[in-house]
Amino acid sequence: MAKSHWDSWIDIPVPALGDMTPKEAAKDPIGREKLEGLFLHFETMNSRQGQNEFSPDIARLKQILGL
Repeated sequence: MAKSHWDSWIDIPVPALGDMTPKEAAKDPIGREKLEGLFLHFETMNSRQGQNEFSPDIARLKQILGL
């Protein structure tokens, strides 16, 4: 369930990315910087709260997005 959420997340506009999708942000220099910041936030949250079944697989998402 969580995997399918994160698979679709890359195609959904994200307010933190200026309403770009992660796919769009990965192709834009400013969007890419915001996306890297968002992934850093995810990593920080995972380290504080611990990984769980709903945590994003950040390495996988970065690979899909070409980061």
